[in-house]
Amino acid sequence: MRKKWQRIWLLAAAVLFGWQAFALAADESGMRIVLPGNMTCLSGSSAAFVVAVDPRKIDTVSAGVNKKTPSVLPVADKERNRRPDGMISICAILTLDEGENIVTVNGYRQGKEVVRESLKLFYAAKSSRDKSVAPPAYRAVPFHTTRGEAMCVDCHKGLVLPVKKMTLPADSPCLGCHPQIVAEKFKHGPAAVGDCVSCHAASGANKYGTAKPLKKLCFTCHEEAMKPWQDKKYTHGPTATGDCAICHDPHSSAEKFFLRKKTNALCIGCHEEKATGKHVIASYVFGNTHPLSGGKNPMQPDRAFSCASCHSPHAANSREIFAFETPGGKMGICQACHKK
Repeated sequence: MRKKWQRIWLLAAAVLFGWQAFALAADESGMRIVLPGNMTCLSGSSAAFVVAVDPRKIDTVSAGVNKKTPSVLPVADKERNRRPDGMISICAILTLDEGENIVTVNGYRQGKEVVRESLKLFYAAKSSRDKSVAPPAYRAVPFHTTRGEAMCVDCHKGLVLPVKKMTLPADSPCLGCHPQIVAEKFKHGPAAVGDCVSCHAASGANKYGTAKPLKKLCFTCHEEAMKPWQDKKYTHGPTATGDCAICHDPHSSAEKFFLRKKTNALCIGCHEEKATGKHVIASYVFGNTHPLSGGKNPMQPDRAFSCASCHSPHAANSREIFAFETPGGKMGICQACHKK
């Protein structure tokens, strides 16, 4: 028994020594990445990035995702940014690509590189078949826990303010740290005014989480959207899961209907085999393929031609989930546009 406790003590000492050595090395280099941790899996395309630097050694930090132009972050030595250990906290929002991301962080002093570090992050994009699940080595680490918020509350007082129903974006404690979620052209009603608690829990074990399945939450306001297809015979996969956010961004989007991407790009995220364009056999007029995009939708001239011109993204009575019902089986939908 004595030997067992000796082994436990030695192991604990080794871990403690290792952590102290890591912290010392970080202090010697003048830079330490605080958030996010290496090998973290995120459910959104934006990552809160925090790095601690020694202003005596580093005056500028750059953070780049993959091969994109890095963000340049000057070291501002303000009282509120000063950490108990004397280092300065620098914050930014990083935009991630779907799947694996390599973030390269450089510390400079008078234009000369002093230190370079990197970490791997995984953006599990719901709208991508191959990049929606992270490899086993990655882990999800929620920030909004007592421990997580404690790291940032000195600068971001909104973390401990009671979150309540909002009507003005400027009053929202959430949008101060998450401005990017409403940066696109089309803004979802609650997010546009910073009324985050309409959809997100303000407290509890699942703080800022949402109801599951998500459609239960969405249909409290959008019940009319469900009626046209709730009784259809065949349901599209994402609709069947009840997770509207697979295809729709609940905050803001550059696309109408809050789509996460342009229609065809969204569809091909799961139906990659259709990207070749050899989707349906066309007549001799078009050659051996039918176009998947380009021009106007003959059935809805105010919209561009896309996958949704022929297929419903939600549900239908046909196995192919055609966008509208016509007599004559599969050929009926062709004749709706190519009338003889």
